Amino acid sequence: NRARFFSGGSSTDHAKQAKEDFQLAEDLRHALIRDEFFLEYQAQIDASKNRLIGCEALLRWEHPTFGRVPPDRFIPIAEDIGLMNELGKKVLVDACHQAVTWQASGFADVLMCVNVSRLQAQDPDFAGQVADALNTTGLSGKYLELELTESVLAENMDRVSENLKNLNSLGIRFSIDDFGTGYSSLSQLSKLPFDRLKIDKSFVEQLATGQEALVRAVILSAESLAMEG
Repeated sequence: NRARFFSGGSSTDHAKQAKEDFQLAEDLRHALIRDEFFLEYQAQIDASKNRLIGCEALLRWEHPTFGRVPPDRFIPIAEDIGLMNELGKKVLVDACHQAVTWQASGFADVLMCVNVSRLQAQDPDFAGQVADALNTTGLSGKYLELELTESVLAENMDRVSENLKNLNSLGIRFSIDDFGTGYSSLSQLSKLPFDRLKIDKSFVEQLATGQEALVRAVILSAESLAMEG
């Protein structure tokens, strides 16, 4: 019992977006073969000791026409077309190889952190893929940390839990990213082998305004679960 009107401008924008999505989906299928993906590394610093403790591997795509395509643009498309697992395997192997290279250069204790997508975490073969990456590169599991977002815990919890427990036996660490914006509860977190809890940036930004109550509450929650906050 209603009518909705869409302006021509809006329709044009949607059509342009759909066309670009279709083009990116087609190009993604060939990007792996063309070696257009690469990793950048974001340093993690222990501010209290002023030293490097880890690096987070960040997937990047240099498109031959569009240039640098942001991850939040191409990763959802990669998931939709079923390419995420292949991309995930490449990231794991490349990141582990880089960690081994850095260790040989004297950075023995640096932790390599790799983001895991929702589809990867739910894949029955995921634990085996991670083990293969470690075996192929020679990296010890204790130097690898897998990073999941809260949304990963919203679906197929049993499969995700089984994968994490299998990987935990290899000495691999786990962190949960963007905490506070997803669907997980403290009872869920207590049942999974997470080592570190990363507070969502929207909460961290509030520190500048003097509203640190939420950040303090999250840190206390992490500490109560024997996690780093």
